[in-house]
Amino acid sequence: MKQLPDDFIRQMRSLLGDDADAFLQAASQDDASVSIRLNRRKAAPLSFEETTPVTWCPQGYYLSERPSFTLDPLFHAGAYYVQEASSMFLWTAVQQALRVMEAENRPLKVLDLCAAPGGKSTLLLDVLPEGSVLVANEIVHSRANILAENLTKWGYPHVIVTEAKPEDLCGTYDLILTDVPCSGEGMFRKDDQAVEHWNLGNVDMCATRQREILQAVWPRLRPGGCLIYSTCTFNTAENEENIAWIASHLGADVLSVDTEKLLGKSFDDLGITPSLKGDLPSARFMFHRSRGEGLFMSLLQKFSDHEAAASRQAKWSVKTCKMPEPAQRILQSSDDFVCVEVAGRYHAMSAEVLSLYDGLAKSKVRMHQAGIALGEIKGKDFIPDAALALSLALKQDAVSLASVDKERALSYLRREAIVLDANVPRGYAILQYEGQNLGWIKNLGNRANNLYPNEWRIRKL
Repeated sequence: MKQLPDDFIRQMRSLLGDDADAFLQAASQDDASVSIRLNRRKAAPLSFEETTPVTWCPQGYYLSERPSFTLDPLFHAGAYYVQEASSMFLWTAVQQALRVMEAENRPLKVLDLCAAPGGKSTLLLDVLPEGSVLVANEIVHSRANILAENLTKWGYPHVIVTEAKPEDLCGTYDLILTDVPCSGEGMFRKDDQAVEHWNLGNVDMCATRQREILQAVWPRLRPGGCLIYSTCTFNTAENEENIAWIASHLGADVLSVDTEKLLGKSFDDLGITPSLKGDLPSARFMFHRSRGEGLFMSLLQKFSDHEAAASRQAKWSVKTCKMPEPAQRILQSSDDFVCVEVAGRYHAMSAEVLSLYDGLAKSKVRMHQAGIALGEIKGKDFIPDAALALSLALKQDAVSLASVDKERALSYLRREAIVLDANVPRGYAILQYEGQNLGWIKNLGNRANNLYPNEWRIRKL
């Protein structure tokens, strides 16, 4: 059992009253649940023996035990994401936001402000209407690289990954997710450092920083658009008090997430706790009531008492180019994409992605990913990018496919040399495991060049 900080114990007794003993008992345990969420577009079968559905997310499942995800090729193929179950409530919150905005069937522009490592971003890509564009932002460079890798493996083509401060971003968005940095009380069961670093001073510092982040990003939300605010902590300073501040200082209505209509179950049925301070709608996941870690989430809609100024489409400053023929041949609906060359590498972007990309480029925002990275030309050879192999926009029947067993798949993911079956034609091919693409190889006949990105290789034996 964990030794919880005395100030935290006093805080939770004050908030929960008679419920405090059950909560504190659960908080001191080392029994965090394990859960995954399937990529709904890659449609890989569940490869785990015992699973239980996560009620508030149709793609989510609890596992009976934690396997070695690193040694599962399907994980590296982007067939599923390992995500804490409480966080998957975002699926239901987004469904509510789409209803409020009457946007269930039209593409949206969406910003995930604090996106790394990518769990909530990949969920957004699966729940948003088809054709929506996501800008996933992360201010920390190393975490932005991880975010870009995870989103590349998820395969959705209309994504931009940025590395910027909130105040440096541009564009106007229909929906913004702010999963803000917090004091981490909800991670106490799975992260000993969260317990060690917790103190009341840090709680106050986090609450102040969260307001600064919200104030900086608020102009990016269109009038009538929705913002989802979430933390993985329990205190009211970082949660209800910040929600009340957004509503009164920035101008928003705080909306209920109607789980009765969306899921056919009440908060009480789901083990979700409502607000602990005041009557502003919110959803809390508490250790003793729900199967998952700590989470607070609230949905707000920006006042729309005036219409947003109509934005005129300026001429793109980014130069477009002709798409390399090998990429054009294997990209579905290639005419729907515009090709852009960036530092010798070719990218396919929809017009909507290119419009946002152009504005971000003008603002000198650092971008790790935009649209689909197609590849580069070296001499007379077009070398395809790993992102193209993993993209959902790839035309599968236009490329050579080489199926391998788990042992050879893991060798490939370690960037080791592998032996292909004799029937694999020479040239570029995509290695597959259980029908899921892993990446490119170049078959030379007597051997095959492993083209898996070096920075992605697994090091575990």
